[in-house]
Parts: sequence; structure tokens; C-alpha cells
Amino acid sequence: MMISAKVGRVSLYATVILGALLTYAKPAYCFMDVQIMGGQRSGVVNYTLSDGDHTKKVTATELGGALHVSPIPFVPVAFGVIGSSYKYNLNSLSNAIAADAIGTPNPLISTLGTGSRSGVVYGPDVMAWVPLGFFQPYLRLSYLFGTEKQSQKISIGTESGVVPSGSTALTVSDQYKVKEASYSLGFRFQPIIFFSVFAEYAVNRATVTHSSTSFTAVETSDGSTTTTSSTDMDPTEVKTRSSAVRVVRIGVQTGF
Repeated sequence: MMISAKVGRVSLYATVILGALLTYAKPAYCFMDVQIMGGQRSGVVNYTLSDGDHTKKVTATELGGALHVSPIPFVPVAFGVIGSSYKYNLNSLSNAIAADAIGTPNPLISTLGTGSRSGVVYGPDVMAWVPLGFFQPYLRLSYLFGTEKQSQKISIGTESGVVPSGSTALTVSDQYKVKEASYSLGFRFQPIIFFSVFAEYAVNRATVTHSSTSFTAVETSDGSTTTTSSTDMDPTEVKTRSSAVRVVRIGVQTGF
């Protein structure tokens, strides 16, 4: 009797363990999934100094999310939408522009540059994966639309105690329209049912169109202040350029 009871318990344990393994080995089908992700973008910004045109590699933190529907049961393809926001730090670039504006360094004049470039993109997203069990390699294809805004502030002024004193603060804002074709390869790990974590590497082929520029200049001299502002939206000045943006992301996914 004791031996039979032990055999029965072992059989029950084995059945439970086998059922759990089969559940993991064949992840449950999700009709809808939600993804939350974050990562780092790297791209190139063009700028001009007195000695010609320059480019600088910049990075940005990206936060985003996606929503998908899998319309065909047990077929590993999902269709949905994806969106993200990001912001590049352009302080070093702006400092270089400010220093270049005065030419030869002058101990009586100080310069300071700050800047950023932020954007929001969104669009249709398609995912296809290989259902291997715990680890699932996948491909993501997206086509994104959005806008970017680049803002730079250049300040040039006399050092404290210099007479006569004066300063100029120039703020320039550029607006861009963005289109990106994005290709991502990644791996997804599903430790429990209806929940997974993933990591991916994306290459975005971006087309950026410069749509407008506005600036404000504030000049101060011996207590007198003059402000000048302007907005340029002349379509003849619109310029389009192409670039490659690379993104590394990690995220979590849940579904039902």
C-alpha cells in the first residue's frame, strides 16, 4: 500500500511537471499584445562652422510602446501600431557653434551654447516570429511618420567687470518632418504564460525634411536691450536629407 501510494504521488508530480514543460514549450496564443519599451537612438546631426560643413554623431534616450493583434490563430504574425519619443542632447555642438562665432578666443568674452533635438514618431508595425519555446527570434517591420524640433541657444557676452558691457543671446528653432522605414531583429524570452521580455536592434532609414526656422535675438549693451525675431517658412528653402538611425531596445510584453 505504501509503495503504491508513493508511486501514485510520483506519477502525479511527473504529470504536473510535464504539463508545465509543455505549457512553456508551446507558449499560449495571444489574440492581442501590448509592448512597453525603451532604448537608445544614435544618429547624425549636420551643422556649419566658418571652416565648412560638419557632422556629429549624437545619441538619445527613446521611450515607446506598441499594440498588436494576431488575427489568425496560432500563426506567428501580428499587425499593429508602434510609437516612440526621443531627445538628443546638442550641448557640445552648440558650444562649438558659439565658440566659432567669435573666431579667435578672447579672454574678455565668454560663450555658451545649449541645444536639443526632440521627436515623436508613430506608424504601422508588423511582427513575425519563430515559436521555438522559451526563446523566440523575431522580425519587426515598421513605417513611421512624425516631427522633430531642434532648438539651440547661443550666448556671447563680455566677462564680468568689462566696460563697456554687452551680450547677445540667439535662440534658433528648426522644425522637421520625418519618415522612417524601420527594420528590427530581436529575441523574445517568455518565462511565464502571457508575459515576455525582449531585446532588439533596429536600423531606420530616415528621410528628414526641414520645414521652417524661427529665431529670436536679444542684444544688451550698457543696460539697453533690443529684441529681434523672425520666422522663415518659405517653401523654396525646404531641404530634404536621408540618414541612417540605429536603435537598441529592451522591453516587456503582455497579452491575452
